Amino acid sequence: AITLLPGEYKLGGPLTVTSSLNLYGPGAVVYGGFTLKGDVESFGLMDLTCVGSDAENKADIFINLDNTGVKAGGIYVSKCVVDGYAKSVIYASNTADVFEVGSIQFYDIVVKNMGTGQGVFDLRNGKYSQFMLQNGRP
Repeated sequence: AITLLPGEYKLGGPLTVTSSLNLYGPGAVVYGGFTLKGDVESFGLMDLTCVGSDAENKADIFINLDNTGVKAGGIYVSKCVVDGYAKSVIYASNTADVFEVGSIQFYDIVVKNMGTGQGVFDLRNGKYSQFMLQNGRP
């Protein structure tokens, strides 16, 4: 797990995540998106503002499940603002039928300034056991 101090973090576009990653950051603003690839196991974001529309750090997709295959026990996003992604909050293309995710969970997220390029939650193929979108953590 990595805790980000309040401030701005510019990823330069989508960050490719190839192993477990959990980011926490009350007051942190992250510019860019995340592409999950390979055996990630777990991916979590909490208390962050994530922005996709910044000119230098542009990302059309917040969480992209790479079409070469992703395996993850869970994807967890809680108490985040997801702002300015042109296409999707989470996306797996038609060719991403090799992805396997145990649980996909979104709690207390605010999604704003989305484009209309794809569905906001667009998981076309592959396998996942649970998808949860909830206002308020149980």
